[in-house]
Amino acid sequence: MAIRTSASTGVIVSLIVFVVLTVLLLVGSILLYSELGTAKESATESQDALSEYVTKPERAADWLMSIEKRSGRDSVIGHMWNEAEAVRQYGFGLTGGATIDDVKTFGTSVGVPEGGSLALHVVDLTRRLQDASTAAQVARQEAQAANAIADDLRAQLAMATGERESLLAMETTRLQPYVQADATYAAKINDAVTGFNQAQQSSRTRNQTDMARLKSETDQLRESNVRLKGRLAEYERRMNRDRLRASDPAMLVDGHVIDVVGSGDHVYIDLGRNDQITLGMQFEVYDNGTQIQVDSDSGLLPRGKASLQVVKVGDDSSSAKVTRSVDGRPIIRGNVIANGVYDPNYQFKFLVHGQFDANQDGRPSPQEAEYLRERIGRWGGEVVRGDRIPGDLDFLVLGVQPSDPLPLRENASTHEYGDYQRQREIVDLYKQLFTEAREAGIPILNQNRLYILTGQPEG
Repeated sequence: MAIRTSASTGVIVSLIVFVVLTVLLLVGSILLYSELGTAKESATESQDALSEYVTKPERAADWLMSIEKRSGRDSVIGHMWNEAEAVRQYGFGLTGGATIDDVKTFGTSVGVPEGGSLALHVVDLTRRLQDASTAAQVARQEAQAANAIADDLRAQLAMATGERESLLAMETTRLQPYVQADATYAAKINDAVTGFNQAQQSSRTRNQTDMARLKSETDQLRESNVRLKGRLAEYERRMNRDRLRASDPAMLVDGHVIDVVGSGDHVYIDLGRNDQITLGMQFEVYDNGTQIQVDSDSGLLPRGKASLQVVKVGDDSSSAKVTRSVDGRPIIRGNVIANGVYDPNYQFKFLVHGQFDANQDGRPSPQEAEYLRERIGRWGGEVVRGDRIPGDLDFLVLGVQPSDPLPLRENASTHEYGDYQRQREIVDLYKQLFTEAREAGIPILNQNRLYILTGQPEG
């Protein structure tokens, strides 16, 4: 029994020792595993930190190994920084940690195109420099050849100049007798010129005397002509006063009012399509033909008591609306109508000259003169172009009278002189046409008279 007990005790102790060792082993394993995890985490963090500078594929690359061999005692990063700094300074003159953007800015400043390479640009510049050097060398050679030719030409010129001087000396000696004879002839010519000038002065004196006499005779004839014209005008006034109708075509009655419709705003006239009436034609309305006379004081034609515009054309009569009327003077049957441009059997000829203010804006212009020409043509008149009065002209229509130009300054420029001449010509032509028409007995109309004759409202 004692032996079994002692053996049992040994087994128990062995088990206890085994258990203790197992526990210690387990605790050690746990501690070791915990340290292993911490080491792995540290290794992972180290790998992540290293990957920020160089990745695992890059660490296995040949170029990195080549850099490691060249780095010597320096670190790889330090060696790469030193080499990059040397490249920046040697290649671009940049220091202090310049970036690729700084390099690109440098490339742009020296003319590297967008997307191009600095190296290729340098190669291209080098090639162009070589080409320019070659061209300069060729140019120098050509210049040397040209200088040689110029030297040869200068030598030939010097030789030719010497020959010319020699020939001139010989010709001067040979021509000396002729020069002396020429001086003799010149003296004789001067004597002849003096005699001619004296004769010319005498002839000029006689001509001035004759011109004074002829001017006096011309003045007398002009005075006589003025007196005869005055007497002729007086006879014409007397003849016109005794006539039933005016001799001026503008004074002729063109038609009559044959009926008045409604409140008097529409009328019928005895002119139609057979009388060459067109839609839109305008007429002035008078009580009778004797009212169509030029006012002796103002020189203007009086307006009628109303104005009409044709709105509907029949064969022998037309309907017209009243566009203007005078209070207290209604239109009645039998009133006469007139339009200075219109005549069913005759086409009047008009010469329109100058600048007009058809739209009443206070600014006369040549364009508004064209408007009047178009209007005259629309009503059946014939517009004569040019600045001369033909023999068969019926009316001269003159625009606003131009003002005389201001006198020129003493030191006037060529441009100012040209403007003065143009303005002077415009004024002189206006006065010339007015005088010629008045002497020829051609009626002269201004814008006011033309509007009154055609029945067109002013403004």
